[in-house]
Amino acid sequence: MGILEFRWSVIFLRKSGTWFDKEPFLLLNIPIRVCKERSDVFFFSKIKNITTIELATKLADNIVLLDVRTPSEYRQGHIAKAKNVPLNKITAYKEKTDQRIYVICQSGMRSKQAAKQLKQKGYDVINVKGGMNQWSGKVRGGK
Repeated sequence: MGILEFRWSVIFLRKSGTWFDKEPFLLLNIPIRVCKERSDVFFFSKIKNITTIELATKLADNIVLLDVRTPSEYRQGHIAKAKNVPLNKITAYKEKTDQRIYVICQSGMRSKQAAKQLKQKGYDVINVKGGMNQWSGKVRGGK
């Protein structure tokens, strides 16, 4: 497990009247250690998002698409290239891939949670905003 070390400098200024003097009276150099594997805990990292329209254009390519809905929701209708990995099992996902992973659910909320978990595991992940509610393309299964 790799450790990154940063130094954070804090300058405390003397208060003189209503303004701060320019001369610092105390300078602290604080080391901050961050575990590489869990750097998301300390630094905010946004999950990339795309729309369902953008996803539709990507389906012509060989992409990895995970549908994190429940198996029953998945059976009711899913995108042909989607593999069902329910949100409650996403931490067990261990596929070796250099490819970007696209994640979809019904509305985009569960897929965002799944994307965060996959990103923590080192995957390059993109969340599909709006999920299947916004999908207007062909689906497999369902009625």
